[in-house]
Amino acid sequence: MRPPAVESDWRSSRTAFLGWQCRTRQEAVRLRHGRPDASMMPELLYRGNDSGAGRIVTVLCRRPEFSVLPEFRHMAKSTMDPVKIREAALKFLSAGYYQEPARFSDVVTASFAGASLAAARLAATGVCTLIFEALAHRFTLECRVHELGPSDHLREATWLHNSFFNPELRPDVRILGFQPDWHASEVMVPGAEDTTAALRVA
Repeated sequence: MRPPAVESDWRSSRTAFLGWQCRTRQEAVRLRHGRPDASMMPELLYRGNDSGAGRIVTVLCRRPEFSVLPEFRHMAKSTMDPVKIREAALKFLSAGYYQEPARFSDVVTASFAGASLAAARLAATGVCTLIFEALAHRFTLECRVHELGPSDHLREATWLHNSFFNPELRPDVRILGFQPDWHASEVMVPGAEDTTAALRVA
């Protein structure tokens, strides 16, 4: 049976999501060499029906005022050896990168092949639902979708981040941003006394 809803403002939902994402991503770079798990791979549902494109791998990026793009660029250009680039990235990301959730944008991003039908459909409709579910957390996020342009810092941050783990990543991939509508989204997180609190923004 689903637990009763507890009212919360949109800031509480956003804060819960960013804190959870930072914790799980820090564990990934520290313990699993950056390999994504279910907490970073939401189920993608197209708006208006229950059909979807399966799971996508998302990236969490810093807000512009806390950007580390200079460091990312330096790591990407410091050597031609992809193994050394990945090792440097893991060292950097494992340190303090994820320790301040407030420094991160709530726009999650994902890269798609240039000919991706899913990317084309999402860019055309501009909306979707992302369901993040893992480790007793569930975030059902109603999102606005937009394609990130060449000058967008989120696009460059996403591309560089993914290139650390995929040296074959093409420069012409399509990178989309997913902006949650926190007033329409649903958050279920472990609550006090080992119960589950459901946060629904009115």
